[in-house]
Amino acid sequence: MDKLKQTFNENLLNEDKILHSINHKIKPKNDWFYHKTFRLSFGLLTLVILSLFISNIIQSQPDKIVKTVGITTPRNQLAYALVSVDINPSFELYVDKNDRVIEINPINEEAKTLSIDQLIGLEVQDVVEDLIKQAQDLGYINLIDTNQNTVIISTINYGIDGEKLIKNIQVKLGSSVNIDRSVKSYIIRATDDDREEAKRENISLGIYMLNGIIQNNGVPMSVQNFVSDLNNLEILEEYAEKTNGTELVEIIQALINELVTKGIDVTSFQNRLNREGEDLEELIDDLKDQFESLNPNTSSVDKNDDEYEDDESDDDKSYDDSKEDDDEHDD
Repeated sequence: MDKLKQTFNENLLNEDKILHSINHKIKPKNDWFYHKTFRLSFGLLTLVILSLFISNIIQSQPDKIVKTVGITTPRNQLAYALVSVDINPSFELYVDKNDRVIEINPINEEAKTLSIDQLIGLEVQDVVEDLIKQAQDLGYINLIDTNQNTVIISTINYGIDGEKLIKNIQVKLGSSVNIDRSVKSYIIRATDDDREEAKRENISLGIYMLNGIIQNNGVPMSVQNFVSDLNNLEILEEYAEKTNGTELVEIIQALINELVTKGIDVTSFQNRLNREGEDLEELIDDLKDQFESLNPNTSSVDKNDDEYEDDESDDDKSYDDSKEDDDEHDD
């Protein structure tokens, strides 16, 4: 009995033993598993909090969040840039990652009079040049009236190098011998929000941008009506990038390089470009003259004109000879 009592006191009434037993039972058998589970739970909780934080930023500042790369074209292709060309006619050009046009959307009836199928797959700067050349040949650009020969080009970047795209268009148009020198081209950077607003108003992107920079809330003005106002033209000069402005050096170098590929000695042109104080406007005119002298179309026209003049001279001579014969016969 005394032994049982002693055992009872040692085990049941021993506070230290009781606490040790309790701690031993509730302690996890696998400390590694316990700590790993805790870390995983803590990590998930942190991720949830971070997600809620980012979501709150997106909701409070939606305009500052980068949107999904790419844009779906009217024919459900994926494009990475949109280039709007407004002359009246007006076009939307959808561009892939390699700066090549994968789809052309004619905006108005005038645009449907131009040939566009053969332009698919070309680099965007070549397509822009071709459309302007066609519009010029069809009389949509008035080469006599300096206020009626303006082209507005608007660009939106959806994931490619927008600066490179604009530069390529500037150099191409500035060095083109296919477009009359009186044609003025301006490039305006636009946003996807601008495009959506233009769609809602059922006007082209370029027309929307033009009317936006002068805050015109009335009937949208066409390119021709816009630039006919000298005040509007001054605003456009400040707002947009004129292709024949700061890019002249690149344009001239591109022309010189092209002449090299045609086997022309360009030493004098290159020296003039490198010479400080050279009149770059005059140099680019001289380079274009050089190109026009090599243009087979121009040569053909000149040749035909010469042949026509020769024919006229022969006809005149024949007429004179015939007249002399008649006079002699009368005598």
